[in-house]
Amino acid sequence: VHEQLGSAAKCLLFEERLYGPEISFFMLRNEKGYTYLGSARDHKRAYDGDLGPNTGGMGTVSPAEELSPDEKKDLEDILEKTHQGLLSSNIDFRGVLFIGVMRTEDGLKVLEYNVRFGDPETQSLLPRVQEDLLMLLKKTADGEELPEKVHYKYPAGLCVCIASEGYPISPATPQKVTLLPMEEDVLLFHAGTKEIDGNLMATGGRVFSLVAFGEDVVQARARVYKNIVHVQFPGMWYRKDI
Repeated sequence: VHEQLGSAAKCLLFEERLYGPEISFFMLRNEKGYTYLGSARDHKRAYDGDLGPNTGGMGTVSPAEELSPDEKKDLEDILEKTHQGLLSSNIDFRGVLFIGVMRTEDGLKVLEYNVRFGDPETQSLLPRVQEDLLMLLKKTADGEELPEKVHYKYPAGLCVCIASEGYPISPATPQKVTLLPMEEDVLLFHAGTKEIDGNLMATGGRVFSLVAFGEDVVQARARVYKNIVHVQFPGMWYRKDI
């Protein structure tokens, strides 16, 4: 307004402010149709209670909370309109769409589209899928018909990211990592690690994503926090309220 940004301030875009939690929805899509993969809820703030600076994501829950009947209709409408919009625009898009949605009092509102899987949303969602993911991706890329939906091996998944000291402002220098045995079906994804002189080192940022599954989110959460103590390196930290 006061031209502090130079010529960029000559054009202003005003948008409706939305209130409510965010949910991420995922679909595979080609011209023949689409497959709804499921949902996840990310936790962007660094510290417990959704406090502190934004991060790349400190943990996720999949699925996100149960939708109301009206919200389920909203979701079906969003998926179908997305597919039909690409068809009407003659865009031969084949791949994954990550749809960021705000859950408002007036229903689900689309905030953004990402042409990728999300991190750490992917870690809590995709291992739940019962179907052969490689074959689903191949069918998507080859333009073949896709199933309307997928089935799940696990009703719920929960992911907690383990970060190095100082993240997200100034991550610490490499630290030696000790990994102790974990329970079966608990997954540990490496993000910021490197082998140096024969030792596994945490090299900064979000270092690991630890994921567990259960009959519900409560069970998955209990398994994550039971096993997370088996990851050890100086200065490591993580949110305790995912």
